[in-house]
Amino acid sequence: MDAVFNMTNIPRLYNGDGSLNREAAAQVLGAIQNFMARPSRLAEAFRRLPVAELTTSDDFPAKIKDVAKMIQLTPAEIDLTYEQVFDIGDYTNSNKSGFKVRKAASGLAFRKVLPGERVDVYKFSGEDYEVPFDDYGGAIGFLNRWFEDEDFVTIESLAKEFRAKYYQQKARAFVGLVEAVPATTDVAWQGTSGDLQVTRDILTVNAVIEKLIQLTENTGLVSDSTQFVIYAPLRLKGRILRALDTNWHRAKDDVASEVVYDVKPLFSPNFSAVDKFYGVIPKMLLDGGNRKDLATPAQPDILANAQVMAGWGRYGGAIGKIAVSGADTVVSVVRGATS
Repeated sequence: MDAVFNMTNIPRLYNGDGSLNREAAAQVLGAIQNFMARPSRLAEAFRRLPVAELTTSDDFPAKIKDVAKMIQLTPAEIDLTYEQVFDIGDYTNSNKSGFKVRKAASGLAFRKVLPGERVDVYKFSGEDYEVPFDDYGGAIGFLNRWFEDEDFVTIESLAKEFRAKYYQQKARAFVGLVEAVPATTDVAWQGTSGDLQVTRDILTVNAVIEKLIQLTENTGLVSDSTQFVIYAPLRLKGRILRALDTNWHRAKDDVASEVVYDVKPLFSPNFSAVDKFYGVIPKMLLDGGNRKDLATPAQPDILANAQVMAGWGRYGGAIGKIAVSGADTVVSVVRGATS
């Protein structure tokens, strides 16, 4: 598990005369800021490198590294699956207020949401559409007495909760876009009531991929080597993996019902409905952008006797449509049923 502090290296925050050790306080706050920023650096690396090559302890001063718990943060600790579904552009060093979705007749985009709310999806139309980068954020207060008492367990627990909520909201925004695709191309649960559940799941996965191929057959963007994604709620992981397990079906002499396409499963705990899954052509008309990664400036609040750390990020996302048989259609995401 990722942690905030290296408990063996935390300096004393107060001198013998009771005065604040400012250098030590800066190190501790720096360790918290480092903890908040690690998923952003992981996400950037996650788009570029194999998981085995990821490290997350760079870009912080040595004194902060001494205090911070510098262990490797893995994708298992935070939901970054949307990074493999959406084409996320890096706009952190730009002055852009948004990014353009091109060659799309219409589509879906999301706006900022209040903490705890589901994403509000709206439609856009036209050849080009500017998807805005909106600010998402909140603040957290660390009571000065926690520092005085060196109660780093409480500080670490609060920092973990704050960071987890920010990245959960971000994941839900992108997952919410996938869930909001129109039902016009939905695929029903295939097979008959007499078939095994796994057989029906296999037939449904194949039918979903076939629908994606049908929708994109005139785009030139899909070939025999295309790897599709099955994007599913985490609670469906057992069923999806069983459906994709070729060796299991051959052992059961059920070779006739196998998933015949190159499919990569991805699972997220942030789907609101757990009885549907989504076939996806990753990064095809699925766009996003990071304007500002989570930043956590801190300052004292003398009235609350606390150190207040504000967390701010800025991003946006959209799913585009193209014309299919005269109708604007989402062609890169197809919903499949499991019952």
